[in-house]
Amino acid sequence: MTISEMARGRDTASRGDLSVTMVIAGLAALAAVLHAFTPFNHDEAWFMEGARRLLDGGRLGTNIVDMNPLPVWWLSVVPVWLARQIGARIDVVATVFTALMAALSLVAFDRMAGADGRIGSARHVLLLLAAVLLLFDPGYDFGQREHWAVLLTLPYVVARSRRKEGAKLSGAAAIVIGIAAAFGFCFKPYFLLIPIALEIWLLAQTRRIFIWLCPETVAMAATSVAFAVLTVIYVPTYFEREMPNALLAYWAYNATLPDVLHAAVMLLIPVAAIALLGYSTRHRGGALVLAQAFAVAGAASLVAALLEMKPWSYHFLPSVLFFGLSAIVLLVTGTRREGVNTAHLGVFAIIVIMVSSGTITEAASSFKGDGTANRVTRLAAVFRANPGPNGTVIGFITSPRDVFPAVIASGAKWAAPFCCDYLIAAAARADEAPAAKRQAIRAAGIDQAKAAVSAARAQTPGVIVIAAGDYMLGFGTRKFDYVKWLEAHTDFADILRHYREISPIDSFRVFVRK
Repeated sequence: MTISEMARGRDTASRGDLSVTMVIAGLAALAAVLHAFTPFNHDEAWFMEGARRLLDGGRLGTNIVDMNPLPVWWLSVVPVWLARQIGARIDVVATVFTALMAALSLVAFDRMAGADGRIGSARHVLLLLAAVLLLFDPGYDFGQREHWAVLLTLPYVVARSRRKEGAKLSGAAAIVIGIAAAFGFCFKPYFLLIPIALEIWLLAQTRRIFIWLCPETVAMAATSVAFAVLTVIYVPTYFEREMPNALLAYWAYNATLPDVLHAAVMLLIPVAAIALLGYSTRHRGGALVLAQAFAVAGAASLVAALLEMKPWSYHFLPSVLFFGLSAIVLLVTGTRREGVNTAHLGVFAIIVIMVSSGTITEAASSFKGDGTANRVTRLAAVFRANPGPNGTVIGFITSPRDVFPAVIASGAKWAAPFCCDYLIAAAARADEAPAAKRQAIRAAGIDQAKAAVSAARAQTPGVIVIAAGDYMLGFGTRKFDYVKWLEAHTDFADILRHYREISPIDSFRVFVRK
């Protein structure tokens, strides 16, 4: 090959890289636009509310009482700070922030996965399918902790797969990848199963005892330890109060094992279909190693979701995305055997359906008269019309869904230091707990109720929202009346006499200040 031919080859490759990068940027922008006009995720909304408090001088453990570790709060500060600098809505900036995070993660994925030609001509197709999966499959869970965790840890998983082949990475890049991964893995203790599983897989595959000793792993481990130390220093109540309360009462949210397994099976069936077809192809070493690394991360994520014992779709999102990436790698990099062409067309149809169903469902709900978007819009309108003396809102709820997106959309502030009354739900079901813990559970529930009522007295919110209905998260099949219970255990009646009840919004009772 002549020098001119080599130059033309490099130019062609550069143009290809640029075009794919532009397509990824376009897909990220499209995802941001779509999610800017659909309901904002409720948990993300709570984190944005907490981030506002941190920027205003609040402290975790005092102004924010929550079981989520430091990293998710610190990362949530970024979009809130940016929103303030440019004068934009927090939910819109947070959505763009997530899309940008996805784009950067995909670029890092491409640079490492495509190095040394290990993926071959399928590199661009792989990247585009990965972009569609990460940007559009989450649907309503776009921006959830689990979504952020995958975006932050994806380059780390790819980097560890490269180490199996003995590849060298830039030390600075590896350190950045490790620090980013520490944020993602430390969102929840369960996520630490992923790096542990990757190291066990690498050790079993290579028999190299010190394969774990690399810049990205050292940076990830050191940052994780730093988070733990900073938690003890910065939030001393975390291990003294928040975690003990979570262990004491969070069981009220648990589902039965059959329900959890049913949710896992239903969410993973499309991915399994793609993976089965992917394994029907022949693969080269580099692509197969990458697919294995994603599969290990997916399996560890699935174990983490099962340990949480919740049937909620977003808990399984990391396993769906990592298994999906593994299946896509197998599918697009393999050499097809005879007789599987029709099957490949079918699996591409499954990919399209899988990655678009979440966003399509979310978008469709925005136009339903009784959907999430409708409830958020109605709640936000009440919050705006009734700001009270301090522009605050408070609620007695066990799920932040609908209420917190409405708080962010309306510009109101949340009056209580916690988002949900999970301790009250456990207290109402204390007779289902072991006898030795019942008294402590009831006491914790009453303490939380008193703290919420105290916040209402101090903040004089313009609106009080109270969950009602036949089914409320955390109460199981029990009928529960918040007002009666609160009046029996606190002086809530004295607070409520300053409010009048207006028409309910779906299952929420709404009280506005007189």
